[in-house]
Amino acid sequence: MMKLETNAKARRAILPEVILYTTPFCPFCVRAKRLLERKGIPFTDIGVMGNPELRREMETLSGGYTVPQIFIDGEPIGGSDELGALERAGELDRKLVIRFKRNDFLEAGAGVGVEQFALSPYGAQQRFSRAAARWCAGV
Repeated sequence: MMKLETNAKARRAILPEVILYTTPFCPFCVRAKRLLERKGIPFTDIGVMGNPELRREMETLSGGYTVPQIFIDGEPIGGSDELGALERAGELDRKLVIRFKRNDFLEAGAGVGVEQFALSPYGAQQRFSRAAARWCAGV
């Protein structure tokens, strides 16, 4: 059980935080979620229907009142159309890149001497060093 907890903590530490404010039955919300799921990016779905406090929070943080409102590491992206535009322009991949730094490995006990490298959480061009793979697996 401890290994699974460590594994989950490591993944949360290296993946960008993606938050969506949504409502049920919203086709734009479904489209945004499907795009993120297809890329293998976990996200937090905050339902605002019937909750005026959450909707006000969404409007304050994003400046928008329509759903979905999407945030990547606290940066307001906009809605489904803006997320799709980022994807078509190739900019979404850059926002969803995992960054490892030497201290991350040292703190995790992997003792790697790599200064920094980046990899995408999906796709054929993923490159893990053995130490990074061990670190993410909680070994």
